[in-house]
Amino acid sequence: MTRRTSKREKGITLIALVITIIIMLILAGVIISSVTSNKGILSRAKDSREVYDESKAEEQVRLLMNEYAMASAEAGAKGETLTLEDYLKEKKADGTITEYEVKSDGSSRITIGDKTINVNKDLSVAEKGTTGPITYTDSDNKTQTLTKDTA
Repeated sequence: MTRRTSKREKGITLIALVITIIIMLILAGVIISSVTSNKGILSRAKDSREVYDESKAEEQVRLLMNEYAMASAEAGAKGETLTLEDYLKEKKADGTITEYEVKSDGSSRITIGDKTINVNKDLSVAEKGTTGPITYTDSDNKTQTLTKDTA
């Protein structure tokens, strides 16, 4: 009692094969666009790397300013003076920083790699793009200045 099979039951039909290929092409198109679009995985990974590098540079500058404060205190205890300019000159010479600029108002600009970080005269890292107090417009359209004392 063997069962007899017809041609229709033997394998995949051409229509089923074409439909499967079309579905796979659609899925491939969706995946490729999600990876390479402006808001895709590659773009977001690049943005995340940029944020990480910026944060890393800021943290390195914070550590440098803390080290400077300690070195300056040690020098003061010995009756010596260590200026920020001299300290940054040493750090540039040993390769810790790439470039620096100490401004006449006491603030400074420190470059590590390709990231430039602004430092306030009190040795704190400035908000992005500022070297001093933050100015903003309040709900009454009045310009307000936020300093470290009022924060």
